[in-house]
Amino acid sequence: MRPRGLPRSPYAPNPYPSPAPPPPPRDRTAEILTISILAAAFLLLGLGGMLWAIETRVAWLGPTPTPTATPAPSLTPTPDFRTTRLVEDFLTQQARQVAVIGPQTPDATPRDTGDTGDTGDTGDSALPPAESDPLPTDAPPAEPPPATDLPSDEPTAPPAQEPGSGELPVTLTPVTLTPVTLTPVTLTPVTSYLPDVSVSAPPPPTPLPSSGESPLPTPPTPEVPTATPEPPTPTATFTPPPVAPPTETPPPIVTDQPFVVERLNAVTREQGARARVGPSALYMPTNALIGGNTQVNLIGRSPSGEWVYLCCQDNQIVWVRQVEARPRDNTLPGNAPGEASPNDVRWLPIQPASPALEPLPALVAPGPGDYPFARVDRAARGRVATLPIPPLSQPWPNVAQAGGAFSSPAAVFGSSVLAGSLDNHLYSFDITNGSQRWRFNVGAPIRVAPMIYAGGIYVADDSRTVRMLEDRGNGAAEIWRRPVALPVITSFNIYSDTLFFGIGEGANHTLIAMHRDSTQILREYPTSGPGLRFPTIGDQLVYVADGYIDALDVVSGELVWSRPDITDIIADPVYSTPGPRALAELYIATATNRIYLLDANTGDEVWNIDTGEAATGLAVNDTTLFVAGNGYVKAISRRDNNILWRAGVGGQVMGGPLVDGARVLVITQAGNAQFLDATNGAPLGSAIISAPAGGAGAVSGPWIYVPGADGRLYALLGVQ
Repeated sequence: MRPRGLPRSPYAPNPYPSPAPPPPPRDRTAEILTISILAAAFLLLGLGGMLWAIETRVAWLGPTPTPTATPAPSLTPTPDFRTTRLVEDFLTQQARQVAVIGPQTPDATPRDTGDTGDTGDTGDSALPPAESDPLPTDAPPAEPPPATDLPSDEPTAPPAQEPGSGELPVTLTPVTLTPVTLTPVTLTPVTSYLPDVSVSAPPPPTPLPSSGESPLPTPPTPEVPTATPEPPTPTATFTPPPVAPPTETPPPIVTDQPFVVERLNAVTREQGARARVGPSALYMPTNALIGGNTQVNLIGRSPSGEWVYLCCQDNQIVWVRQVEARPRDNTLPGNAPGEASPNDVRWLPIQPASPALEPLPALVAPGPGDYPFARVDRAARGRVATLPIPPLSQPWPNVAQAGGAFSSPAAVFGSSVLAGSLDNHLYSFDITNGSQRWRFNVGAPIRVAPMIYAGGIYVADDSRTVRMLEDRGNGAAEIWRRPVALPVITSFNIYSDTLFFGIGEGANHTLIAMHRDSTQILREYPTSGPGLRFPTIGDQLVYVADGYIDALDVVSGELVWSRPDITDIIADPVYSTPGPRALAELYIATATNRIYLLDANTGDEVWNIDTGEAATGLAVNDTTLFVAGNGYVKAISRRDNNILWRAGVGGQVMGGPLVDGARVLVITQAGNAQFLDATNGAPLGSAIISAPAGGAGAVSGPWIYVPGADGRLYALLGVQ
């Protein structure tokens, strides 16, 4: 039988037929006591070590309690404004985690937050209690706490409390925030930790920035940094719109002026001034209203002085024409040139237009040796770079021959000399050997000089037709033709895409402004008098000389100024800038034998002189005005209008004199080419062609080309 009270093992059969006596019971009291003592010792030792680690923060440097130990990277504080702003709200939870679960190692792979490198605040102002990661977006998240044997709702230690009030005396020390400069960074795996700060209430929520607004962080209130972080450098530069006046004064262009004044006092004309955003009628008017007889300050000018930079109307710096705001009541410093006018805009600095504006149209520069206009250039100055040096030879006589008498002045472009004939053709000859390149039949005689501009040849004939031709080497092609109401009586001039020329019969004449591509007539300006002269163009004015002189805007056709008291103009007006007496000067010859010098920008008279003889042509160099007429040439000082010398020539001067800095060339109707010294009028040489001149000559380098009334083009070659 089995002894009472001893249970049978369910795992093994009983091999004995009768139960064996039980072994004597073992005394386990000593073993249990020994194990308990050792466990208590280890527990106390572990608890003391954990408390020491929390105090000294050594626990943060320990290995990760994972199956594969990974050494933690060294702790380097990463400046992060979001961490700073969240620290007060997050500190209690973080301290509790440290006290409960001990040291942790962040994940080696940074979390993808969609951050593009901007370290600014995203607008998060509070940490959600369970799901949200309290670390900033550029720091790796902490691993979840390891499982313990304790129930999840019974923590082993209470949350961090003030020292002495709890079981875990955690000391929280404040830190000083260091200001940082916000710069774009590339996200890399980094380790970030929260600095110890004093526990305080969390800051109020920060509203999220609106779309497109840069989320720049604001330093927290409790800790004020020593310097304010600099904002990021902007990536775009503001460009003012083309219609707005410049908000800042661009730097003036330094010129060779003897001196420059900062500003000039001026008064607007009686009808007021029309302000624009740039120095041209091409630019839009501003909303600045400048009344009549208003005092203003001029602080700059265009190169010619036609436009002045005015300050300030309605807090704007604007452009007006000089004729609308005249300098007055100014004084000059002691270093001003002798006899300098204190009310001259030339002393103002040249002011460039705003770079936001479209640039003004520029004249296509002629090539070296070109003679594209009736009087060399569109200002009708009659000045060439260098006149040929006598003695003169005729290297190819009897070569360049037309079917009838030449009847127009000559023009030079590239390798071609052009002249019109009474045989209804425009001829092109080679400039070096006189061989005919081509001829073009226009159907009627040509009496005005052809003009060459930007590859186009503009020619008018007696059939009241204007044409544009294109030189194609061995021939010319007609691009367009346009009939006009009356015969063409002047040669052509041009500004941008607008052709200017005169038509008329008897005493009635009209200045035509025509688009050079579409042939549309843009404007017509009627005149009357002895004859409409070549429409000289200055800066942005075209001067209409007939019974009197008017100045029109080349863009709008607006009348800028008029001098009806200067009557019966009989020579082409001459424009020159800069001048010795005015920044822009205009010379006019009248049928009363008087020569006038006007300020070309305002129409004001500078001086006038009675020469005692009728003039047919004018030309200028830097210091002297040259006046030619029937049988004479005179030189007049541009500064004081004194007649310097007079020289007789054999006959009527064709077209007008041609000049350079030292010499004067005149070609008479009889076919005599004569050179004079520009300083004293002394003869320097001459050459005679074998026929009367059919039109005014042209100069190209060492060559002079004279169209003959006998149908031959004469070439005179100077010393090379």
